[in-house]
Amino acid sequence: MKRKYISFMMIIAMLAFLASSCSIFADKEEEVPASDNDSSVIISQESNEVNDLDTDMGLIDSDPDQPDLTERESNGISFDLEREDAEIKRVKTDPAKFAGRWTATSDQAIYLYGNIDLIVNSNGSWAADITEEKLGGSWKEVDDHIHLDDTSELNFDFDLAFDQSGALVMTETNPEGVINTVLTKMN
Repeated sequence: MKRKYISFMMIIAMLAFLASSCSIFADKEEEVPASDNDSSVIISQESNEVNDLDTDMGLIDSDPDQPDLTERESNGISFDLEREDAEIKRVKTDPAKFAGRWTATSDQAIYLYGNIDLIVNSNGSWAADITEEKLGGSWKEVDDHIHLDDTSELNFDFDLAFDQSGALVMTETNPEGVINTVLTKMN
């Protein structure tokens, strides 16, 4: 009986919270004087928030006091291999195939890193600009992939491997888990 009473009280509390939340976020209209010709203009708070954002350059300022913190609009590029549950099926590849200039273009890569521009040299060295940080070091072949060791202060090590689909996947392993990012070859 006591358990039913507690469950009943929790349901009532949740309903009260939801009802108060809905009233807070409901579209409210307020009167704002516009000019001498109009005595008042009705402005919806909802449209006022959206129309003030600068989206011409594909950037939305998230904080005017910190202009470096910007949110990019979606470019519509995504890869199944970047999903959290994706299974990367690595294929042993000649190390020469890794050489070249690579970049990341997906929404996820832009969200997580901002930018990834990578150069893999056939002599065992590499250089990159990731999240606007200059990185570089040496790479070595390990089984079915290459491992890139970063000699910068950031110590950003990662693996590159070709999936059976032919896509090059950058794999970063950190304390939070594994992040897979598909890279495309630049001309």
